[in-house]
Amino acid sequence: MRSRQINFFLTPDDQAELLRRLDPDGQFVYLARRCLYDQMQILPTAVVRQMGQEPLGIYIARAADLDTIVFNEGEKDKSIDVIRSPVIEFNRCYLGDEHISDGRLYVVNSYFDAHGRIARKNDSFLKWSERLIAKTRRCLTKEDKSFYYFGTETLQLKRSGFKTSPF
Repeated sequence: MRSRQINFFLTPDDQAELLRRLDPDGQFVYLARRCLYDQMQILPTAVVRQMGQEPLGIYIARAADLDTIVFNEGEKDKSIDVIRSPVIEFNRCYLGDEHISDGRLYVVNSYFDAHGRIARKNDSFLKWSERLIAKTRRCLTKEDKSFYYFGTETLQLKRSGFKTSPF
């Protein structure tokens, strides 16, 4: 399996600014990982409305790709298969009173199919996801001593003593 990712620390304002820059026309579709009543859940926004009360992991997709999304079906629930689907995993950051947890954008480019052969996601999706990750790197500031990227507000919080570490 081949994949790409970028790890970051973002406050809600940093996240909103990043998404405005990545998707100025509002074309992204945000999806919950789990289906509700066996139906894909399209979220109205990527904004965390109740920190600590809702899952931070969601997916970003293009409207044109919704019909090609693949699902994992368990005994009790159905969820989006990130490995085979044209989606970008978006783990949003948790913001607490004195710390912020890390988040990431993660894309699976290719994987092993049911016959053990390498399967590649479609080129259009792969080009879109590569541009998205590259632009994310340009929009955020990389910390010299790690592989993490930071939003502007998060860097200010970190300088004032806020803790930023993977939890």
